[in-house]
Amino acid sequence: MTITIQPLFTSMNIDKLKQLCANHLTSLETRLAALLAYCEQLRLENQSLRAREIELLAERDGSIQQNEQARTRIDAMVMPLQGLEDTHEQ
Repeated sequence: MTITIQPLFTSMNIDKLKQLCANHLTSLETRLAALLAYCEQLRLENQSLRAREIELLAERDGSIQQNEQARTRIDAMVMPLQGLEDTHEQ
């Protein structure tokens, strides 16, 4: 009885393996390019959101300042009226 050993990789198997690796590599390159594009999109969106946040915080600070100014003016108008009310009660 003789045992024949078949080569694990024949030239045909090697060609198929090379083609399979090339296909997987191409697929990986495509997926990596899509991932990089998505990362860039997220970076730009994040940059835009941070800029908008700065604008909104500035707007909020302006509103708070206007509110304080209005409160000060109202207090300035109410104080003399309270003084008149106090003098009429006496």
